[in-house]
Amino acid sequence: MLKILKILQTQLLKHTKILLLWACLRRATPQPIVMFVLSGVRFVRGLVNVDAVVGQRVVLSCVTSQDVLSVDWLKNDEHLSRDAGCQGYEMLDSGRDHSLTILTASLSDEAKYTCSCSDDVTSCLVLVEGTSGSITMTCFKTLY
Repeated sequence: MLKILKILQTQLLKHTKILLLWACLRRATPQPIVMFVLSGVRFVRGLVNVDAVVGQRVVLSCVTSQDVLSVDWLKNDEHLSRDAGCQGYEMLDSGRDHSLTILTASLSDEAKYTCSCSDDVTSCLVLVEGTSGSITMTCFKTLY
C-alpha cells in the first residue's frame, strides 16, 4: 500500500501543481493518510499570442483556477494601471475569467503582455501589422 501511495505521489507532483501531503498514524500498524492541498491560484488557461492589424480590437483573456478579485497586467514588464490614466485599454475581472482589451490597436501596442495572480503568471506576444501599402518596382533592361 505504501509503495502505491509513493507512485501516486510522484505522478501527481509530476503532472499537476497539487501538493500531496501524507502522514502515518502511529498505532499498532502505521496507516497512510492522503491529503490534497491546492497550491494556490494558478492559470488553467493562459494567454495566447495574437497577430493584429492597426485599428483592430484585441482581447487577451485567461482563466484562473479559483475566483480572484483582480489580476495584474503588464506590458513589456511595465505595470498597466487600472486608473483612468490607462487609456486605450479595458480590464475586466469576473470570477475566474480575466481579460485585457486593447480598444484600438496601434503599432505602439506591439509588446509582450503578462497577466499575474498571486501564485502564477502567463504571457503572450501581440504583434501589430501596419496598414501601409506596398510598392512594386519593375526594372527593364533594354537589349540592343
